[in-house]
Amino acid sequence: MVSTGHAAVSCIHRPSSDDSWWTTGNVGEAVPGVLTPLTYTFWATPFERTVRGSYSEMGVISRADGRKVTDNPDDIAMGIVFGRAVLNVRLILSVGAGLPGTNAAEVGANVLGDTAEDINALPPNTPLRYPVVAVRLPILAARLRRRMTQLDAEVTRAWQEVIQADATHATLLLPKIRELFTAAMTAHSHATFLSSAIYEPLAGLVDGRTDVLTDLLSGYGGMVEVGMLHALWEVAHERRTMADWLSRYGYLAPYAGNLRSRSWREDPGPIYRLLAAYRTVAESGAPASVERGRVAARRHAESQLLAGVPTAKRPGIRLLLGLAAYFIPLREVGKNCYLRAVDAARAGIRIVGADLTERGKLADPEDVWFLTWDELLSAYPEDAAAVIGQRRAQHATFETLTIPDLFHGCPDPVPIAAPEAGGTDHEELVLHGLGACGGIVEGRARVIADPTLDYDGLEPGEILVAAATDPSWTTLFVGAAAVVTDLGGALSHGAIVARELGLPCVTNVKTGTAVIRTGDLVRVDGSSGTVTRLARER
Repeated sequence: MVSTGHAAVSCIHRPSSDDSWWTTGNVGEAVPGVLTPLTYTFWATPFERTVRGSYSEMGVISRADGRKVTDNPDDIAMGIVFGRAVLNVRLILSVGAGLPGTNAAEVGANVLGDTAEDINALPPNTPLRYPVVAVRLPILAARLRRRMTQLDAEVTRAWQEVIQADATHATLLLPKIRELFTAAMTAHSHATFLSSAIYEPLAGLVDGRTDVLTDLLSGYGGMVEVGMLHALWEVAHERRTMADWLSRYGYLAPYAGNLRSRSWREDPGPIYRLLAAYRTVAESGAPASVERGRVAARRHAESQLLAGVPTAKRPGIRLLLGLAAYFIPLREVGKNCYLRAVDAARAGIRIVGADLTERGKLADPEDVWFLTWDELLSAYPEDAAAVIGQRRAQHATFETLTIPDLFHGCPDPVPIAAPEAGGTDHEELVLHGLGACGGIVEGRARVIADPTLDYDGLEPGEILVAAATDPSWTTLFVGAAAVVTDLGGALSHGAIVARELGLPCVTNVKTGTAVIRTGDLVRVDGSSGTVTRLARER
């Protein structure tokens, strides 16, 4: 173990008291890896405003509480420990306590990927807020799609503008881009929590049967990621140009929420390397064809469900199914909207960083990531070189460490271990997680820790094993036989896209990337939520 005393409190290490619980769940998917000061300080205040503002708009908390923005490490929505972003568990779970039809434990399982069994004193339900929620939520829900459409158009215009800007104009645009990012995150938050509130009643209707639930919660048609995948399939089959594809989807990047990552707009090399794998996919297996099959499966599952209940209950169930079809796709629209805003900020920051280097204020354009947001825009440090040097050193140390996915206070970090060696050819191991998409598949594992280093696509029949996935990882789903992630819940990004593509999926297995090696023979059972290693790599 590494003593927590060896890490100085800084802008990327701000531990709380022992009373506060934290998780890497969900946020590890949104903004992965060890963050630089600029990435964290870009995210922190918007995230605070998003969580509290979203809760207030839904009526879960008062408008006064929704306007509060704190910098207290115990109370902030997104903390940072050893360079890794973490979520304030009690604050996130309080939405489950305030929404009728769900509770804190269910939100923990579906949104964060944790059952919250290890957390004492879960937030109690707050039924006094239910009448307020009953008034505000229908209005918010009815306006959400239009709100997202308008936001997406605004974010796209800002993205297109900043890419062409000089340093002076980019500096002026960055505050506006951050405001758009906050608005997009808030809309995404609404869709996320409303999807969670719908999930549990639907699961109850089918007694939690993952195979039936898979069909009911997919096949919506027009999903953003499926459109992206099919467009890339068209590029591979010379039905669309790469330039057109990048103009639509070039804002995405491996670890897209991390500002320092290079987007496909900047480096399309990984996408070009995928084309060979996509050329092997026949039209019958193209994403659009798979999507049509999933739509048919959903309609059949809905008909079967309705036929099996009394006539009097059917209107309520139809309403529930309609709400799922409305909110779950919107969650992904919101996610892609805020990630486009992230890339707009990324573009502006790189332009400003290059200018600061040209003017001799930075030694290297990459040094810009070790400034904070305020330092970049208004309070540039006099001793910038020394400050950046110290922050770089701490960041490099944190990249050698990992932390638990659920903890309170300040955890003891653990050195990142080298891949496990040894083992016998028949060393069986069973991992338990959350069954997110039904089906049983056996195949060889492809463990991908960094898609920037392993972006040649999967061999047919391989099973993708990753810590978490964001929209950029979706390009690896085509050709995969199944998906396994260390983090995530039933409504995490990887789970939603896996269902749309009909891929067996198990999330929240915790240690899959640590104990499974590329080439291991594994069985994925998306119905039971188990991943079994049958034999070691050949």
